[in-house]
Amino acid sequence: MNSFVNYLIEGSLCLALGFVFYKSFLEGLTFFEWNRYMLLFLISCSVVVPLISVELRNGETFTGKPFIDSFQWYEMEGAGTPLNEERFSFPWHPFIWMVYFLGSGYFFIRFIMGICKAFLLISASRKYKHEHYTLAVNDSFSPSSFFHYILLPDYHPKDFDQRRMILHESTHVNRKHTWDLVLIQLIKIIFWFNPLIFLYEKLIKEVHEFKADQAVTRLYSPFEYARLLVKQINIDPDGLLINKFNQFQTKKRIIMMNKRESGQLQKCRFLCAIPLVALMLTLFSFETGNEKKLIGEWKGVEFNFEQAEGPEIPEMIAGGKSLHLSGKLIIMEDGKYQIHNTNPEMNEEGSWKIDNKTALTLTAQDGRQTMYTIISVKENEMIISHDVSTETPEGRVSGKITLTYSK
Repeated sequence: MNSFVNYLIEGSLCLALGFVFYKSFLEGLTFFEWNRYMLLFLISCSVVVPLISVELRNGETFTGKPFIDSFQWYEMEGAGTPLNEERFSFPWHPFIWMVYFLGSGYFFIRFIMGICKAFLLISASRKYKHEHYTLAVNDSFSPSSFFHYILLPDYHPKDFDQRRMILHESTHVNRKHTWDLVLIQLIKIIFWFNPLIFLYEKLIKEVHEFKADQAVTRLYSPFEYARLLVKQINIDPDGLLINKFNQFQTKKRIIMMNKRESGQLQKCRFLCAIPLVALMLTLFSFETGNEKKLIGEWKGVEFNFEQAEGPEIPEMIAGGKSLHLSGKLIIMEDGKYQIHNTNPEMNEEGSWKIDNKTALTLTAQDGRQTMYTIISVKENEMIISHDVSTETPEGRVSGKITLTYSK
């Protein structure tokens, strides 16, 4: 679950960066179609960028987090806090995940029911052909659009106001605006806990309406059209996937339809999205070395000791090897680690971090730090080396330990 938590956090940060960018540079422009595609692009980045992983290599050696000082068993001193120590803690993680998945389930069911409800109402409606559009007429509809349908409460071909409504809704149909709303609803299932996704939804619907209003005011008087908007204020804005003729922001729409069109030079603002995406990729996708390959649960499979000085003590080597082969190292994405061993006093936990891209430091709960160098790290194998030096009753023993792990 740690990977998914990181994905949600990184996706939420991408949403925030994109939202600030849009509000700061693009919201006031009258390039409504460009704004639409930029919003869809920014939302898509929040889903895709955290999934991208680009590894940057800085050399052939990479240092990583340790398993354990394999000679600690000899002195039995300085061991971390045993993991089997009884302590009380509230199991809040399952509760949080339960809330998250309940929320996701609610928005998924709401999405499916919204589609089914719309199609059921359309199937029970009277159908008319208006030019090359299909009109679905039902007393429960307000003027709106849904995929390739234009929805109306009644149909009067010679009604002047209704012709303007149909022109408005035909723009939604031609531009396939319903698909934008489908995308938003799917992403909302993942990021429903983030209020920014609801603000993105509002912005998308706004640019849809601005574009449709623009199509009408190029053929009809903006003043008469504004009067129609006020007359048709919709008191029931429900409908996740339906573009309604007048669902919100009447005042803002009237202001935008009377606003002077932005100059072509203003399109240069959209180029600012390039450094924004570069920033997202730098923060959330580029990795140095093999950091992510370290994450996981590792089991000791090989133990080698190259002695540099001191008396030979076979029992010590055999004990260190036994601890390594019976031990398990769990490296977590949140910067924590745990060691599980058959010897309870050898269990410990703490934090890890990479230093200077060549060393990875393990810090136990008691503050003791150890550094290991990774010789190689693959998807299912990790080999690390560690210089050791310890006092024994026979004298000081020092050398290099090479440990091999598998997942």
